[in-house]
Amino acid sequence: MTNPYWNPDDYKFTFPDEPAVEGDIVNFSIIQKIEKIRIFLLQTIFVEARNCLHADSELAALLLAIASVEYLAGYYVGKQSQRNDFISFLTAYFPDQYAPYYDAIYDQLRCGLVHNLNVMNPWKKNGIDFLIHPNSPNHLKLNDEGKLIFSITLFLEDIRRAFWMYIHDVVEKQGENQELVENFIKRFNRVDGRGALMIKIPN
Repeated sequence: MTNPYWNPDDYKFTFPDEPAVEGDIVNFSIIQKIEKIRIFLLQTIFVEARNCLHADSELAALLLAIASVEYLAGYYVGKQSQRNDFISFLTAYFPDQYAPYYDAIYDQLRCGLVHNLNVMNPWKKNGIDFLIHPNSPNHLKLNDEGKLIFSITLFLEDIRRAFWMYIHDVVEKQGENQELVENFIKRFNRVDGRGALMIKIPN
């Protein structure tokens, strides 16, 4: 666990019973929209990422994890996320251990993999030498060879926690941070909600 002091009880909230809504999902309440996102992210994307790890497909799992951060950053800022938005989401909701590596996570893991199929981005100088690991307790620590261990399993867990912290802020802090709520709704409602999530159809 990256942050052993993280207490899920600090981020609990109750999903109120609400009547079912028929028709366009843009007309759903914010709670109903959040539930759609929760199911999509945690029960579809994360399950696929873990299946990739079970199949020794670490890069596929890491790409899904990185895409999940990008996805949540888009809701956080209410628009197509850019580099600063991605890092802002990490800063707001990830454990402090990530702070020295924000730039490297974006430039190497995100851009390196997506654009170059390599976690050593050839267009950036002085990069960190990452060692991608499916499940290491030494996440974000240097090994004896000076490589930074990056555990996909722990990264996924930190994304899951970041999701709950972010959603807690959206639900519980609506009065003090209306912009966060407006950004979430604006992102969800893009192209009539069709860009908010995908639904997996069983084979």
